Amino acid sequence: MATFRKRGEKWQAQVRRKKQPTVSRSFTHKVDADGWARDMERAADREELGTLIKGAAEDLTVGELLRRYCAEVIALKRGRDVETYIVNAMLRQDFCNIAISDVSPAPITKYRDQRLKTVQDVTVRRELNILQHAFDVAAQEWDWPIKENPVRSIRKPSSGNARDRRLLPGEFTGEKVDWGGWAAAVTKQQIISFMDEHYSEDRKPWKGCRFSPPAPASAGRRSEGRIISTHLPG
Repeated sequence: MATFRKRGEKWQAQVRRKKQPTVSRSFTHKVDADGWARDMERAADREELGTLIKGAAEDLTVGELLRRYCAEVIALKRGRDVETYIVNAMLRQDFCNIAISDVSPAPITKYRDQRLKTVQDVTVRRELNILQHAFDVAAQEWDWPIKENPVRSIRKPSSGNARDRRLLPGEFTGEKVDWGGWAAAVTKQQIISFMDEHYSEDRKPWKGCRFSPPAPASAGRRSEGRIISTHLPG
């Protein structure tokens, strides 16, 4: 039985038949989707859907996968302009000429290593995530014969450098503190350690440490506090 649904500006036709693989394809015009669905239903009546898909898989390439992913998935995203630019750049790579039935982690790994020589880790990670999702969509929603996602088998660069610098003694003395930025730059444990160091057990400032806490933040304004001095006991 054929079903149709509108995805963005395209029509997606899908044909399901018991004990046969599901096939789907997107078209700009509904009439084209109807004609293709009738052809697939006739093939299903002859139990030839599996043979059609196997033969088509030999001609499908990674490049065709990315083009369809760009047209049907990225086109519906809010950040489609940036991701479209990324995919268009990928389409110039050699691995896009490989048939999806032959693609392996090796060419993807080579692409990753080459990109890491020219761009930051986070950029390469984003590109690999797009490619990985394209393979997932093709396997799960388009029923392309992809046995294993080659991108999932390779190591991805880190998503960024974590902040691990601790504030040194005396850095706060007589300085204004931007609490919005400071809170974002330190961990919860570091804040607790700072409080334990500068406050007594009853949560009052140690003698000799005068501290002005931040005022409640208002819309469009980041609160500030000032540590006047940090002459701690001992």
